[in-house]
Amino acid sequence: MTHNVVTVTVSGPVGCGKSAIAGEIEIAMKAIGVPVQWRDSKSEKNMTGADWQSYVEMYRPMVTIVERVDHLHGPLWYKWKFFRQKLKRRFGVAH
Repeated sequence: MTHNVVTVTVSGPVGCGKSAIAGEIEIAMKAIGVPVQWRDSKSEKNMTGADWQSYVEMYRPMVTIVERVDHLHGPLWYKWKFFRQKLKRRFGVAH
């Protein structure tokens, strides 16, 4: 089965509750039937079922959600980069 892939990045300084938030996101997604995988399959954070709630209460993090569209990703990026170089060589400009 093929899935559309959405990458969720949890970032912040050391000790702010990133792992707890990431764990809660994993639990919530699986609860509604969305498959989840960790980019680093050996990650210590890959522990569904852990008591993340106590860490969320301890760190009391505030979450800011940013939605971004990756327009040029993977092979498309290289094609665009090549096209821009070609435009620049031919016309002296790159838009």
